[in-house]
Amino acid sequence: MRLLLLGANGQLGQCFKQVSAGFPEFEIQAYGRELDITQPGLVAEVLHDSYYDVVINCAAYNQVDLAEVEPNKADAVNHLAVRHLAELVKQQGGFLVHFSTDYVFDGLKNRPYLETDQPFPLNVYGQTKLAGENAMLAVNPPGLVVRTSWLFSPFSSNFLTRMRQLGATRSSIQVVSDQIGSPTCALDLAQAVFDIVSFRQKTLDENPNHQAWWSTQVCHFANKGQASWAELATEIMRLSELDCKVLPISTADYGVKACRPAYSVLDATQIQAWLPGPIRSWREALGGHDLFLTSPVR
Repeated sequence: MRLLLLGANGQLGQCFKQVSAGFPEFEIQAYGRELDITQPGLVAEVLHDSYYDVVINCAAYNQVDLAEVEPNKADAVNHLAVRHLAELVKQQGGFLVHFSTDYVFDGLKNRPYLETDQPFPLNVYGQTKLAGENAMLAVNPPGLVVRTSWLFSPFSSNFLTRMRQLGATRSSIQVVSDQIGSPTCALDLAQAVFDIVSFRQKTLDENPNHQAWWSTQVCHFANKGQASWAELATEIMRLSELDCKVLPISTADYGVKACRPAYSVLDATQIQAWLPGPIRSWREALGGHDLFLTSPVR
């Protein structure tokens, strides 16, 4: 199975490359920033040069606060590029996997968000990600829009790596405690997507006309459980054996340019049915990889 990986050098893209060792049936071609997905002609050349059964788009503009002052740049990557990519993949007959965010929701609910809940993003980043979702749904190639949240991994800059770096040099750190979400291991997400792609192929081998896999579907993936950023930071310090106290602070006192949802926990029941095993808790995922617990750079 030939697979095209876009955004391969970001956090999620690196996780896909790491996990791919367990899927030797995939022949992967990976592109990072050298392939600008906001240039439809460049992407078209790649897709026309070779057929790909699956295209996984990890490229994203995810600077939430900066998006407030660079809305056009965010829209170009998170929305317009997704529309063009969906059109190209549909023409070719492949399967497209694209990622969205819990920030498409306003955070006013008091229970985990379902795929059927009405999105209402509070910031430009969420608005552009929702526009990308809607564009892919309108084009409707075979594919998945996977909403996920609060990704952490050993790769690139993310909440885990930043907390460990700060914890190695400070005695205390202030972390927001009034935002609640679903911390998610990006390695677990990559594993789940590969499992789903394999499951889809097996399903189609048995029933080529299986309608569920010939349109765009929206699903959620997140590790089980919920936490505030402060709770997540506290667990990171504990597992890393860092003597750094986490001091809870409100979002208002912390001060950010973009509004965030106060509650954005995702319900992943739907995607669980496609996976070979249960989705684990974020605490288990955080402590489950030796890569997370290597000594931080001091």
